[in-house]
Amino acid sequence: MDVPEPTPGEGQALLRVTACGVCGSDLRYIHGENPWAQHTLGEKRRNPPNIILGHEIVGVIVEVGPGVPRDRIGERVGVLCFRVCGKCHWCKVGLENLCPDTSHLGHGAGWEQSEYYYGGMAEYVPIWAEHCLPVPDSVSDEAVSMLDVIGVAVHAVKCAGADPGTSALVIGGGPLGLFIAQCAALAGAKPVIVSEISQVALRLASAYGVDLCINPNETDLSAAVREATGIGAWSVFDTVGLSLSETLPLTARGGKLLLLAVKLQDQTISPAMLSGERSVQTVANFRYDDFPYSIDLLREGRLRTDGMVTHKLRIGDAVEALRVAEHKDQTGAIKVLVIP
Repeated sequence: MDVPEPTPGEGQALLRVTACGVCGSDLRYIHGENPWAQHTLGEKRRNPPNIILGHEIVGVIVEVGPGVPRDRIGERVGVLCFRVCGKCHWCKVGLENLCPDTSHLGHGAGWEQSEYYYGGMAEYVPIWAEHCLPVPDSVSDEAVSMLDVIGVAVHAVKCAGADPGTSALVIGGGPLGLFIAQCAALAGAKPVIVSEISQVALRLASAYGVDLCINPNETDLSAAVREATGIGAWSVFDTVGLSLSETLPLTARGGKLLLLAVKLQDQTISPAMLSGERSVQTVANFRYDDFPYSIDLLREGRLRTDGMVTHKLRIGDAVEALRVAEHKDQTGAIKVLVIP
C-alpha cells in the first residue's frame, strides 16, 4: 500500500532504503506474536496496528531533521534498529538490551500512538540519526542488511563464554545460526558443530569452515556430538526453539544452553537434567557496542556472508518474500531481502 512519505523529526535522518532483510521475527509478527516482548520481558503483548515491518536495514541518508548536520546527507549506513530509555535500572548497569521501554523500528514497540509505525520494508524510513552508522563501500548491501543478525550472534557468543578449549553446538543453520557458528570459531571454540535439516544451509556451514555439519534427520545428533566432543557441547545455541528435554542432554556438565527462540509454552523437565552445574540462559537482542564491532567484522572480512542471501524480491512482491522466508523447507531460502 501507499503511505505518506515520512518527514524526519528532531534528531532523525530520513533513509532511502536500498535493502531490508526478512527476519524470523517478522514472520512471528505477521501471525500476531510479539517476539520482542517474549524474549525480553517474558510477556505476551498485543501489537499496535499498521506496523510497517522491517528492521534489517541498509540505505542512504537523503534528508535530516533539526539538530542533525546536513553533511550526513548522502551517507550509506547500516541501522542499529532499537533505542532504549537510558534511565531504567538495566540501562544504568549496561544491560540496555533488557530495557523495558525500548523503541524498535519495524516492531511498533515503544512508540506513542501513531497512524503508521515505520519500518524498513518501505522506500523511506525515518531513523534516529545517531543510530545510522556509516559502512564501508567494500561491504555489500546484502552483508550490511544482516548487521542486526550479526549483533545477536556476537552477543550470544559473549553470553556463552565461548573460549579456546570449549566446544559449540548450534541448532539451526539459518543466518543467525551460521553467524553464531562463525563467531564461536573466532572466539576459539572447537569443534563447532551445526545441526540443520536444510541441505542448502549445511553446504553453507561447511563452506564457512564449520567443523561438523549434521542433519539430525539422518544422523543421531546426541551420538555425533558425544563422539566429536567426548563430553557433550560446552555451549549449545538453540536458534529454533526445541524443548529443553531435547537440548539439555546435549550440554556438557558445567556447560550452558542458550535459548534464542523463546516460546510461551510450558515444559516439564526433571531438575536432574541440570545436574553437573549445567545452566540455561535466554539471549535477548544485543548491546549497543556489539553493532560497531559487527561492522568491523565485516570490514575486516572475518565473517562470511557469501551465498547467504538466496532470494531478493522487489517491494511490490513483499508478501511473496514473506511467504518464501516462511516456507524455507520448500523454497530453500536462507536469507530473503526486500528491495525497494
